[in-house]
Amino acid sequence: MHSIGFGFDSINHDCKVVRVTYVEDDDGFDIVPPEVERYSLSRGCWQSISYCGLQSIIPERSPQVYINGAVHWIAYDRKTNGSIRRSLIVSFNMCNELFREIFLPDSLAAQCGIDIEINVFGESLCVMHDVFLSGSNQTYDMWVMEKCSVVESWMKLFAIIDYQKSLGPVIGFRKNSEVSLERSENLVSYDLKTKETKNLGIHGVGCFFYVATYVESLVLVRGLKGLSGRHESVNETEQKRTATKSRKNRQHTFLMGRKAS
Repeated sequence: MHSIGFGFDSINHDCKVVRVTYVEDDDGFDIVPPEVERYSLSRGCWQSISYCGLQSIIPERSPQVYINGAVHWIAYDRKTNGSIRRSLIVSFNMCNELFREIFLPDSLAAQCGIDIEINVFGESLCVMHDVFLSGSNQTYDMWVMEKCSVVESWMKLFAIIDYQKSLGPVIGFRKNSEVSLERSENLVSYDLKTKETKNLGIHGVGCFFYVATYVESLVLVRGLKGLSGRHESVNETEQKRTATKSRKNRQHTFLMGRKAS
């Protein structure tokens, strides 16, 4: 099984894709560490990363978020008997290409990762916990990490209580802090203050809805390789000019030498 992450390397000004692939052993358990490959847009090729140090398991096609220069997934640790020991967050830094584990609050770490969704709220990493209550009642608890990578900064920000279980999972957040959810195969916006929902006019199957955050930039994804090629062309031109000038100097010296003899 494998998972994919996409992000931007701000040091080398390069867009990258990371692919994490697990191979099963004879007992059907995923072997750690996994096989990790990185694709560089500027280089246009895949490269194996053998020093990743990843010891956790990222579920098949796990959703990812990109924030603070790193890709993040919900993952889990496994006991020797194959059962899940705890849920956590795994991040991959696009600059130094290293993995890191970020622990969840104790109440979430003990939960199954399938009930936890990772997302971005404003400029902070957040997770949504899907909690089933008695009867048809359901709630979505939102936790925000106020300080980057500081486990003690996790704070439960709010809870959305769905008494009729009519709302689907939280998909993302809008600029006005309203929550995007799915209801009856429609994308809706939920106002945390008024607790009212508004249909956004986007229809589809709930599991295929996806909302991603982005930061406006002048970096062109399709232009990175072109820019790199342009620099190479300039360097090649300078090298040709230097070589031509050098040949002319050698010819001039040779002619002067013949004249002197």
